[in-house]
Amino acid sequence: MDPRKLEQYKEIFQDVAPEESDKHRNTKITFNVSVFDHWLSVNEAESSPIINYEKASSGGSITQYYEGEKKFIKLYSKLAEAGVVCHVPPPCRFIERIAELNSILIDSLREKRRFDLYFPAHEVRVRGGFDRTDLFLVQNSAYVTKLISLINKQGLCILMR
Repeated sequence: MDPRKLEQYKEIFQDVAPEESDKHRNTKITFNVSVFDHWLSVNEAESSPIINYEKASSGGSITQYYEGEKKFIKLYSKLAEAGVVCHVPPPCRFIERIAELNSILIDSLREKRRFDLYFPAHEVRVRGGFDRTDLFLVQNSAYVTKLISLINKQGLCILMR
């Protein structure tokens, strides 16, 4: 990707309140993508053997955990086929190697650090969370149908607030 374009993409990451989905600039639609088919209650989250990597690995559910992890990695690899811009972890940069993208994704899925990525071909920004549920910030509503199709093909669920 052209390095001059990086400056253009940096504006996408300029948030007043990055944790509040309704405060993101240029966002038309927001939704969450999860391995879970509904928002978990506190009790459900506490009792889920796959809520996080540590619990899955210590509780004998690591195979099931990896199945969900693979779904996310496949989804983000599809979204990144035409490039990806990474804001978190810093520095802001283009990611050109799938190995680097996978490392960022796995670190987030295993709760080492969050990510904040932009996929220009789909005009969607994704903020990786620690609860196996990521926030999608769609900038162009024309891409929503395609995104939903990609998400569903990977066996992941869309959660609305």
